[in-house]
Amino acid sequence: MTSEVKQALGYDVLGALQYDNGIFYIDYASVVQHFRSIYINWNPELFRHRCVFHLSCPLEDKPHHGSRHLARNPQYHLVVHTTERPKDYLWILLSRHTVDGGYMGNDYTTVHLYKDENNGKRVISLSDRIHEGSYTSNPHYLVRLDLDRTTCASPKYLLAVDQLEWTSTLNYTLSIFCTAPFEMNEIPRYFAYQVVRDGEWTPHTAAGSWRGADDSSGPPFSANPHFRLRFRSSSPSTAQRPILLLETREALYVGLRVASDLNGGRIKAVKKTMQGSGAYRPGYAYIELNDILPDVLYSVAVSTFDP
Repeated sequence: MTSEVKQALGYDVLGALQYDNGIFYIDYASVVQHFRSIYINWNPELFRHRCVFHLSCPLEDKPHHGSRHLARNPQYHLVVHTTERPKDYLWILLSRHTVDGGYMGNDYTTVHLYKDENNGKRVISLSDRIHEGSYTSNPHYLVRLDLDRTTCASPKYLLAVDQLEWTSTLNYTLSIFCTAPFEMNEIPRYFAYQVVRDGEWTPHTAAGSWRGADDSSGPPFSANPHFRLRFRSSSPSTAQRPILLLETREALYVGLRVASDLNGGRIKAVKKTMQGSGAYRPGYAYIELNDILPDVLYSVAVSTFDP
């Protein structure tokens, strides 16, 4: 280190030899040779408002059959309050708890960000993200947002923590830093009642999607696997309505249909369907049920796009 650099940095060589405070200087070539990553701290006084969540995402909450969705992922509702400033700043930091130096093989994690348009209701699909998180094996992942108050005075967001390959329980800290006051709450991860049923498509029951009554090229839609569903009470008026979730391997495009006027019989015509899951999706499909009636026997059909 030259005398000019020592003077510019205020580096006292003799003082450093007698008192080790953990601060040292190193040339860039040595940094590249001996270190794998560098973490740069920011001034915490920049953000007057902050909160920290220390939580866990157990391995048993992972999507079944390798499907890709967020039905059981940790999710949070974030509301940034109004200020008189034209711009504010929001930072979201995900820190994974590690015991081996920070790198966890195939445990790639991230944070996805959605614009909240449904009063804090849980999201399931990975589509429509305003920030598509990059999956990384680094123990830290940072999202930085510039909030333009001229376009939205009090923005609302949904945050979803996700893993690319669910190989172990995820223990993590989620830290929120903002220049404006905000509120953040975890969205309930579980329903009060849950029922899981396993099934399969066979050469005789994989009838595919609806092809029309005049199409006799394969088994009719009614040959697809069906389930009967009955609720003991009416659908709640709260934000958490019953959800039907179909999970399978990602190579299959699948869909759900629900009918209420067949007394538990098989669905033979689309016009009798109360609700559908929309376009066929790879690996999963879901329906959020509305206007549930007690003691009505519903018919639920699960189908692949191709027979």
